[in-house]
Amino acid sequence: MKKILFFALVAAALTACSSDSEAPQAPVASKQPIVLGTGMPTMRSNKQDLQKTELEAGTTVGVYIYFKDEKTTNTTYTYGYKNIAYTVSGATGDLAIVTAAEQPYYPDVKTQNVDIYAFAPRATTYTSNAELNTLTAQDVFTTTADQTAEADYRASDFVWGKLADRSAPTTAGTKQEITMDHMLSKVNINIAAGDGVNYSSLSGAEIKLNGVKLEGTINFTTGAVSLSSAATNTAKTVTLTSSTSDTGKLADNTTNCYTSSAVVIPQDIAAADDFIEIKLSNGSTYKYKTTATTTFAAKTKYTYDITLSVAGIQLTTTISDWTNGGTTPGTAE
Repeated sequence: MKKILFFALVAAALTACSSDSEAPQAPVASKQPIVLGTGMPTMRSNKQDLQKTELEAGTTVGVYIYFKDEKTTNTTYTYGYKNIAYTVSGATGDLAIVTAAEQPYYPDVKTQNVDIYAFAPRATTYTSNAELNTLTAQDVFTTTADQTAEADYRASDFVWGKLADRSAPTTAGTKQEITMDHMLSKVNINIAAGDGVNYSSLSGAEIKLNGVKLEGTINFTTGAVSLSSAATNTAKTVTLTSSTSDTGKLADNTTNCYTSSAVVIPQDIAAADDFIEIKLSNGSTYKYKTTATTTFAAKTKYTYDITLSVAGIQLTTTISDWTNGGTTPGTAE
């Protein structure tokens, strides 16, 4: 599986860290900061390529840093840095700290290693100190119901990575690389025209995924996201819009198609008469019926190649890792 890459540019030993009520101690000349960076992010017009291996410019990233020998015993947060906010730079790809006072440093004790957790998009509020103590849960993470805009798609794409048991490097400027994974499920919808369908009517078509739950809970130690048990987590509709240019290809790699994508929390979705609904610009509506439970797994991409004709829908499903993998065929009624 291809990854999103982060780099930790680190130097020597660092100062003691912040608590809930105190800013980190001012560094002295012998102490070096941890500076984070990414590869150069690029904007893309095809949403199926968004954040494939890079984060987009302007994305806010959260970072936790724990000092190893105090992580499980200290409950006052004097042992590390919590949820530091960084912004991905569009000019350099660096991660710029939003608040300068939160600059992290390695601990004074040179034998004391650190764990570094990075994730995006960053949540800003937490309801429980226990969550910060154990790193086992974040407040509910919610994917957006309307993912027609790229910004809403990116807000739903949770990525996570960890550097474990790292010591300060002996050479200033040494990069430590943290690999981040897409932790949710990606759904690609490709639509092509068959007999009797006006090809231009596929441009900008409204596409709906029905029966999808949007709320999840994150385990920061693993990055896993599970469905929230909250009463508010009822089945909803996720809305997409197909591209306005037919630059995509169906699995045969020869048939042009209009593309769209959404991100959903890993879950099982019950069989439904209208799991996928497609409304073309000329008003024609098509529905894809499922006869069994559909499972969406973490770190997995599901591509639906759909050909629309006067006779109905012809559909093939490809299941793969987020960026590569094998093929599983399927059919539609």
